[in-house]
Amino acid sequence: MTLFGYHVRYMKQFFHTVKASFGASSLYKQATVESGWKGIKFLVKFSLFLGLILGVVGIILSLIFVPQLTRKLSTFANNSYPDDLVLTFANKTLTTNRAEPVVVPLPPQFREADTKELNLVVVAPTEPADPSVLEKYQAFAVLTSKGLVAGSARDQIRIQPYTSNAVVTKALFMSRAATILRMIRIAAVVGSIPLAIFFVLMIAGMHLLWLVIVALIIFLQLKIRKLSFSYKQAYKMGIYAIVPLMLIEIIATPLDMAGKLLSALVLVGITWIASRHWVFEHTPTEIVVQPPEIEPGA
Repeated sequence: MTLFGYHVRYMKQFFHTVKASFGASSLYKQATVESGWKGIKFLVKFSLFLGLILGVVGIILSLIFVPQLTRKLSTFANNSYPDDLVLTFANKTLTTNRAEPVVVPLPPQFREADTKELNLVVVAPTEPADPSVLEKYQAFAVLTSKGLVAGSARDQIRIQPYTSNAVVTKALFMSRAATILRMIRIAAVVGSIPLAIFFVLMIAGMHLLWLVIVALIIFLQLKIRKLSFSYKQAYKMGIYAIVPLMLIEIIATPLDMAGKLLSALVLVGITWIASRHWVFEHTPTEIVVQPPEIEPGA
């Protein structure tokens, strides 16, 4: 068999197992007698595949929406920084060429009903580096004479002293802003797949931990139906049920339906569907459902 033929057969077997995880009795019977690590290995492979798909989708969305976002941010930065403003950082002190404070208002679309802050940033070099300036200017951040005061009434307030010397004009500010926005565009594309894979693997791991509790419910519903399975076997069945659960969550999350209750209902429901026609009272000792592992060159 050629390497290409091996990969084709492997992918067919992979998708067959994904399809069977939606309640195929044969797969869940096999899960009760095979090693639990086999189910976990398949879950990891599925998570990598799902993360790859979501990452590709993320790249496409990044190419469409991130440039629009960065253009809006660039326009906001250009409009927020006065043309004649010069910030001078020297000897751990800030001075400007303006007598009055420079205020950058918080855009209305980002204001919440309970938000007291009306301004995003205020440049006030005559003010001391004291937390009270945030309340005075109703801002999230204030550049004072001796440091940056940042935070809000609901968060911890931080005071960061100035550590370097610089003269910041609008041209320099916009140049640095353009560099940062360009890096954001690159990071959004390059980081989509790694972040998606990491996120999906993390979710799969959380479901394996949650399954420790849900497997008790699976075990009980099997016992109620007089099917002699152990808790360990119930857990191994639940591992495969995580696959359809993760696919369902992709749809449920935007609808704000995801949660622990949904997870439990799906895991128990899938295993019940898989075992609804089981009538034996003892665990089978040998069930062969899937073809053996395919080795390259076989």
